[in-house]
Amino acid sequence: MSIKGFITGVMVTAMSVCATGVRAGEKEDHAMLVQSLESVGVSVMFNHHACNNGRDIDGLYNSRSGLLVICQDNAKWATDRMIEMTANDYDTLRHEAHHVIQDCVSGKIGDGLLGDLFKDPDDYNEFVRNALGQMRATAVEQVYTSQGADRSTVLLEIEAFAMAESVPANVISDTLIAVCRNK
Repeated sequence: MSIKGFITGVMVTAMSVCATGVRAGEKEDHAMLVQSLESVGVSVMFNHHACNNGRDIDGLYNSRSGLLVICQDNAKWATDRMIEMTANDYDTLRHEAHHVIQDCVSGKIGDGLLGDLFKDPDDYNEFVRNALGQMRATAVEQVYTSQGADRSTVLLEIEAFAMAESVPANVISDTLIAVCRNK
């Protein structure tokens, strides 16, 4: 299936999930997302020492090393163990997993190059509008701009926030495997 086909599928799924709320099997779908990340060569760590870096972060994806870290809400820092996931932890996992997809779209895991999944600006704008709304997208833009992010980074972050907000873990997992396979 082409990237355009996946984008269309993601948009349709996102719109239907937004209308119906949380799906059954969320815990299992997120466990599968972690397995999918690991299967394409990403190291997934929970409550890693990177969480205790003096900044208040929920997670990160280092596109140069292929390391994805989730800093869980209820964790004691630097435990290197996963504890019971919160809704925010799941959201962070979906967000950071989308950055891996962005890494694969623009090259391969670990090359430090991220690209947007949505090549058509109209598709991107429609997706973001449906997933986040203009106010939330603007708030994300303001936060990252105030931290010195360039326009490209801001757009990648908005896309990842929209994806995490509106696309279930199993769809992100399937997209990740399709886009990152053999990268």
